[in-house]
Formats: sequence, C-alpha cells, structure tokens
Amino acid sequence: MRIKSIEDLDIVNALMEYKTVKKASEALNISESTINKRKKDPCFKALFDEVLKKQYRATTEALESNIVKAVDTINEIMTDRNVSPQIRLNACETMLRNALKYSERTDVLERLEEIEKQLNHE
Repeated sequence: MRIKSIEDLDIVNALMEYKTVKKASEALNISESTINKRKKDPCFKALFDEVLKKQYRATTEALESNIVKAVDTINEIMTDRNVSPQIRLNACETMLRNALKYSERTDVLERLEEIEKQLNHE
C-alpha cells in the first residue's frame, strides 16, 4: 500500500476548483505528475466521478429552484407593453426555445423511466 502525502479528496477538490492539473498542482504545491498518476488510479477515478456527480446535482437543484422565477420574469417582459417590441420578441423566443427543450427532456425522462421499469420486471 502506498503512503499518500496528500489525500485524493484534496486533489479532487483542487481539480474541481482550478480546472487544470497545472493550476491544481500549483495550488497544492505538488507536481503535475503526482496528480496525473492519481488520475490513473481506479479508486481516484471513482472518487472524482462521485464528487463531480454531487456537484452536478447541487447545480441542477439550484437551477431548478429558480425555474419558476425565471419563467415569471420572462413572462413579465414578454407581456409588458412598455418594453420595446424587440425585447418582448426576444423574451418570446427565449420562452419558446426553453419550453421546447424542457418538454423534450421531460418526455425523454418519462420514456427512460418506463424502459427501466420494463427491464426491472424481466
């Protein structure tokens, strides 16, 4: 078993924060090769993936918690006769574009759930 002078979680957090091996290694005061070696380790990869998933989940939850406010704001702009026609049109386009994306994603997720249910029953 190797002795680690720096914990994997510290490296993962530095990679998340600084985005590049070079910047993360500088922040941690370790060599780039140390980080690159760790990145090849399956346990490190699993930890990195788990932290990344948690970060994505947290970001998604933050975004989802503001969806209604965003839609309300776009709707206010879209329906405000005191706003210029071009801005109102932009709000309409934004609303339509995002409504379509949201609808498509919701449909895909519902289909995926149904497929998973069918697979679990086989």
